[in-house]
Amino acid sequence: MDAHTSSPVPEITVILPTLNEAESIGTALATIEQVFSENQIDGEILVVDDRSQDATIAIVREYQKTHPNVQYLVRTTEPGLSRSLLDGFTHARADRILVTDADLQHDVTLIPQFLDALRDHDLVIGSRYMRGGSIEHWAWRRRIISLGATGLGQTLFPGITDPVSGFFALHRSVVEGVTIRGRGYKLSLDILAKGKYRSVTEIPYRFMSRKQGASKLNLSTIREYALQVGELVLYTLNNPTSRVWDEWRRIGRFGVVGATGVGVNWGMYALLAHGLVLAPLGAAVIAIETSIISNFLLNDRWTFQKTDRSIARFLAFQSVSMVGMVVQLAVFSLLVACAGSDNDLLVYPVGILVAFAWNYWGNRRLTWKNLS
Repeated sequence: MDAHTSSPVPEITVILPTLNEAESIGTALATIEQVFSENQIDGEILVVDDRSQDATIAIVREYQKTHPNVQYLVRTTEPGLSRSLLDGFTHARADRILVTDADLQHDVTLIPQFLDALRDHDLVIGSRYMRGGSIEHWAWRRRIISLGATGLGQTLFPGITDPVSGFFALHRSVVEGVTIRGRGYKLSLDILAKGKYRSVTEIPYRFMSRKQGASKLNLSTIREYALQVGELVLYTLNNPTSRVWDEWRRIGRFGVVGATGVGVNWGMYALLAHGLVLAPLGAAVIAIETSIISNFLLNDRWTFQKTDRSIARFLAFQSVSMVGMVVQLAVFSLLVACAGSDNDLLVYPVGILVAFAWNYWGNRRLTWKNLS
């Protein structure tokens, strides 16, 4: 590794992991330097190279002659992206660290926004999947793989829209003293599970198509990711203090509240449709709205432990639940048409279960989306 200079500690260290990135590394360095200059950021760039066989490091050395804030580390053992980033954390001089790529697929003009977010949060994740985020020109196969990986990650962190993002920033204290194996390519997932942070937030960004070089995504990468998720599940099951339990407890409580809602919903329907002899569709609408109110009150205070009253949260919950009501009524009507009106009480819970799946997904991303 090139020796550090004796200059003051920078505001932020931007880590660029590289493996045969000669075609893009020069442009990446210049682009990040321009962002530093335009925003008056005293930043450091740390290139962490996995023994590239091309001219990557030669280009970095040449660039460093006129930019002393550029440092590099050439690794010789334990190849892999995650291990490279962990070594980068160790050698970074700044307390605030941002991880991006060398092929310009991440929007580094957002570095100032990451710095601002780090004032109030310990971990900041760039998201392709939250409102305002997007992906440029991906083939359907790559998009399906990404959505599958993201969905698998969300089984651990349903409150994060992009838990496998490779574009994130953190305070050094988040990973200091934490044992992270660093398997595979999705280090952000390990940090979410094991890191020492109080709050996390996401920033939307547009993921750009690779302009130069080739993607390193292959079957081995997918296999390693699946194994990584499996290891984190086992780690969580054996470590009651794991951050993953925060989300799993919410899922469990949401399910319990949903079960009480089923009772309210089904019981109210039975009372109205069979006790007061209201039309089935009208009875269902009233029963659903009663359970919506009941579910919101229980989820707001117990599942997500909100102490303040919020009309905005209720309206968001109501909006998501109204879509759920349409889903439930559609499923209910279809099943009644197939099974006959005499079996309405038997098929009614099926619509409730389908709507429950939608309600959890929608409310976790809209009503209670900002949870540490």
